Amino acid sequence: MALEWSEVADRLDGSDDPGMLLDIIVLETDQTDWQGVLDVIRRRGDWRPRYSEDGDVLPLPADVAVPFARCQTASVIVELQLLAMYVRGYFWGTDEIEFDVDPGQINSPQRFAALTDLMTEFGRATGKPVHVTPESLHDTPLLTYDPASDDVVAP
Repeated sequence: MALEWSEVADRLDGSDDPGMLLDIIVLETDQTDWQGVLDVIRRRGDWRPRYSEDGDVLPLPADVAVPFARCQTASVIVELQLLAMYVRGYFWGTDEIEFDVDPGQINSPQRFAALTDLMTEFGRATGKPVHVTPESLHDTPLLTYDPASDDVVAP
């Protein structure tokens, strides 16, 4: 049974810590997992990806090796627009995939569905759980995509 917005709205509203972001994270990853996520981003044109290096907008690379090579000397970010939500991903290392979102932007059933769709796409691409957690609290998931059930759950 699909998780409903009304079941989790209070968990995601961010009112406990104004200014805090939510992390969308996949742990224990490698460059192959990142490539799978990058391929999903390229395929999902409705996410309107915007790739930048030190603030300069560039075409989204096909090979994930490019941003990882560039992140040694530049700030490398990919920003996705899901409805009117902005989700930003950072190429800090291959061992985890991390994006963040302002919880205040997850404010409707439609935006919640867009978030769970992103989680599902990333989980299917990697075959791994995808968690939404308070910023930097990766052991405190608010939502989890479970690859075994192919569903997003509230632990």
